[in-house]
Amino acid sequence: LQFNCALGGRWHRFTLTPGTVQILVQGPILGKESINQLYGNEVQMPPKFIIPTHESDVGVEVGALPWHEVHVQHAMTELGRPDGSAGGFYSLMRRTRFTRVEVLRRLLADWGPNEEYQAYNDETLTAPLRGALARLHSAPRPPGWRKGGNEDLHILTADASTKVRVLLQYEKQEMERDITFLEGTFTPLEGSYSGGEDICHEVMSIKEAKRRCGGLPGCVGFAFQGEPSEAQFNIHFRRSFEAGGVGWAAFAYKDGESALMDILKQQHHEKLCDNQGGSEAGEYDDELTADDYLRPSARDMVPGWDAFSERISDVLDKAARKETEDDKEFRPFRNFVTDRDGTVNNYCDRYSSSVQSAYNAAWLSHFARNCTDNAVFVTAAPLGGRPSAEGLMELCVAPRGEFTYSGSKGREYFDHNTARVLEAEELPQDQRELVDELHRRIFALCSQPGNTKFLGIGSGLQRKFGEITMARNDPAGTVPDPESRRFMAAVRRVKEELDPDGTMLDLHDTGTDMELFPRVSGGRASFDKGSGVLCLDAKLQLNLCEGPNIVCGDTGSDVPMVISTLRAMCGEKMVDVWQERMRKEDEPELPDGVGEGVARGTSSRIDTTHLISSSVRDLGVYAEGDETSHIESAEELEQKAREEAERRAREELEEEEAREAGSRLVVLFVVTPEAHEKNPKLVEKVRRWCDISGAHCVIVPSPDVLVAGLARYANHVARHKVIEADPNVPASPASCNDQGEAGQANGFEITVTDAGES
Repeated sequence: LQFNCALGGRWHRFTLTPGTVQILVQGPILGKESINQLYGNEVQMPPKFIIPTHESDVGVEVGALPWHEVHVQHAMTELGRPDGSAGGFYSLMRRTRFTRVEVLRRLLADWGPNEEYQAYNDETLTAPLRGALARLHSAPRPPGWRKGGNEDLHILTADASTKVRVLLQYEKQEMERDITFLEGTFTPLEGSYSGGEDICHEVMSIKEAKRRCGGLPGCVGFAFQGEPSEAQFNIHFRRSFEAGGVGWAAFAYKDGESALMDILKQQHHEKLCDNQGGSEAGEYDDELTADDYLRPSARDMVPGWDAFSERISDVLDKAARKETEDDKEFRPFRNFVTDRDGTVNNYCDRYSSSVQSAYNAAWLSHFARNCTDNAVFVTAAPLGGRPSAEGLMELCVAPRGEFTYSGSKGREYFDHNTARVLEAEELPQDQRELVDELHRRIFALCSQPGNTKFLGIGSGLQRKFGEITMARNDPAGTVPDPESRRFMAAVRRVKEELDPDGTMLDLHDTGTDMELFPRVSGGRASFDKGSGVLCLDAKLQLNLCEGPNIVCGDTGSDVPMVISTLRAMCGEKMVDVWQERMRKEDEPELPDGVGEGVARGTSSRIDTTHLISSSVRDLGVYAEGDETSHIESAEELEQKAREEAERRAREELEEEEAREAGSRLVVLFVVTPEAHEKNPKLVEKVRRWCDISGAHCVIVPSPDVLVAGLARYANHVARHKVIEADPNVPASPASCNDQGEAGQANGFEITVTDAGES
């Protein structure tokens, strides 16, 4: 059952399926005077209304209750559709996004004196994530799976004829990390701890004490007299512990950020550092620096977590602008330009389920708020932000306005001021209409029985700038070949119906995806992420030329973002000179002196006297026996040599100035050992560009290292963690009684009750 209703000044789309209810909040209502709204612009009471039915005059009563966890009694077996409208796995991931959005809203909100504070980590938000994690674990295993096998391998039903093997490593891992980030960790202390500085004490259960602990500033845990059980205890929340007394139990508390940092550090060492170079488990070469990573001298060994974290902070400090007394909203960097997947977000097997984790959004938002004027995502993925054409916008959970999101390599971006998708590069009107109609027809095709599975496998259906991508299989070959070919033929028929003469649309088949795009004379124009960065610079007035800037990536397609940023900062001419110099270094067979321009490196200023004399010697050819001719020729040669010396000195000065500008750029690149083995030239290329331009460079082995390094630097600049209150904002001391009960989320769980029978 689907219907629209006018609620709170906006249209709401309700989709009711057995066991689930989805609410899509849509655009504002136009012509409100002609619409009979259920409620006004402010909804003071939960909405409640009756849906008429054919079976009964009473109908179905729909009421909104405070958001609470729903316990599902059956295992998750269905894949569902990426928009979450058909239940199953994708619907579950969509609901976790709503929860994470609410976590970020509360965590980053500026709570006013007259607003009721809502904790970002109370039970109404942690319980849904725990329930979702349990459902992920409940998914069936494929035939032949045995205990001890891949714990992340499951099988889900795509439709009546197709079952899909799925790896849920990303979804499980990020859910577990979010729970740690929200709840922190509690470690039982051995011995008796009756002493220490109390914050307050109150009678409650251990479970309630754990929930309360994180909301008390300075709390390091709690103690009570007796053996841990489900009973009520007089809980003493402590600022410190002192051993003593008899029969006292205690739990040491570590806040979510610190606990998660410890987990990430441990996982880094276990995955990348242990057992390398013949070392024992738990050991690594602590003399390795971050600059040694992926260099021959490191012998394939990976430095420890702290080495990377310290190096990231070091290069950011070197490139950052200095704070001035009159700059009250000082941020050390002007722009933070980054790719998403594989760079600041771990890779997921399915783009449509790669929902951003809450901790990741919190750390990146903390960095964006305190360290940069502009934070921009530049991805090749679809941007989304349109009905039935989802993408990056529907996967990220940070509050709107924290980042500017762009898709299709920067061709389109979401403007938060107008809440619209805008184009960084203009697409002709006829091509835009053609792509829109093509997307509408393919989406209708996918809605037919037997075709819905293609939305949930591989790339699914992606609406990009001037292009449609439609999956017909995934790399694992989930769909049988005859079925895949049947669907491809159906897509071709849609194309032919829209373009019967075959003059307007092209179709390229990759084997797993079909790429459909308007046909243009002369072929498709070359547009990479570097082009996108320059377009966004002009559209958004990023002022890349001023710097300091940060550019992050993880593949060869992200290197053009570095080059384009250098063009804006150092000048087109100098970047062309550097590019030509590197080309010649890669092609040593070229004759010496061909195309030679600026002197290599950054050696000291040229000695013009030496140049003049040497040039005169080299060029001194004149007619013998003619003294006048001899004098004139020498003067001409000397003048030419002087001009040459001045030109070369000027060029060297220009390069020094360009390198000075380049030193205000930080390049952070994620290259895993596996990726380096496949493409060893990527690291060399990134480092060469940074060496020649004076930019600062750090190569790191995982997105975890990069994001944690940014969070650490943000903590240093802001002087507090993202989960802590800003020390510049006065706050009253907290006590047990100040906390009250856990706040309720700004969401609703809609329950459907049949008034006639149930």
